[in-house]
Amino acid sequence: MLGHIGEKRRQLLEQAEELIKTYNPRRTTLESHANEYLLINKLNEAGAAFLKEVLYGVMRCKAALKVFVACFFNDMSARVLRSDYTMYMILTYLGVFRLQELTISEFRKFVLSIDPDKMVNFLEYVFNASSLEDSGVVAHWTKIFDPDYVRNTLLKQLTSSSLEIHQIISELRDKSMGIAAAKQASECCGTMVTTPGQRKEVKPPKLTAPAPRVVPDAPAIEQGLNCKSSGFVVDTTPERRITGKLENTICHPIVLHGTRSTVSVAQEVLEAKMVDKLGFSRTKGSKGTCASRVRSRSALKH
Repeated sequence: MLGHIGEKRRQLLEQAEELIKTYNPRRTTLESHANEYLLINKLNEAGAAFLKEVLYGVMRCKAALKVFVACFFNDMSARVLRSDYTMYMILTYLGVFRLQELTISEFRKFVLSIDPDKMVNFLEYVFNASSLEDSGVVAHWTKIFDPDYVRNTLLKQLTSSSLEIHQIISELRDKSMGIAAAKQASECCGTMVTTPGQRKEVKPPKLTAPAPRVVPDAPAIEQGLNCKSSGFVVDTTPERRITGKLENTICHPIVLHGTRSTVSVAQEVLEAKMVDKLGFSRTKGSKGTCASRVRSRSALKH
């Protein structure tokens, strides 16, 4: 019975969200839009009255609701979703402006029909007067409404109902922990646990056992010694080839041929060419010419 009531409250909230989102003031009026929507969905009298009241109230208090939701999204940006903007506006209207008429018990039914994690964050924020003061919500509300009405009526109602709201918060936390524990247990057991709105049972698939895989034997690897890289030559006598054991193999050092160096010969040829270019001894009459020049200079001096 409680689950049926929760589904009904959730359906009413979803219809109220759709009614508010589809309203276009440039095309139609509030009353004609509400009548058209109710005619299409064919709701009963109580549901139609609730949707009309929510639509009129949200549009009437839209400025105050937008201020609150903006501050709420700013302070709780990591815990809220932008897609839930209209839902938070509706719940704020019901919890702040119509809680006395709606009563705590009815408000609890609406809250329990939504995701408990979302509602815990919302209730802890909206029913905390100090958080509303610090975030600037009260300062903005005093510019929209009469300051005495904000402080002596709205805030006092939120403070007076804080005890019942804390009980709802603890109930939501228990519900959230129960769902999380059930999910964890389902992961350990390999089954899927459904929420109250879901009744599907998922069975694990039947998997065939894999065929045993034949692993081939590893081929035998003969140990050998690469004597080319080590600088030794293996003794290839018949006795060594027959045994094929590394410990019985005798390696002889490789004898390298001597290399000829042509650096000294090239240097001698180069020096000979340089001496030939100078040619001191091959100049004809070099000694006589030099001697006659020395004699003439000495005679001049005398």
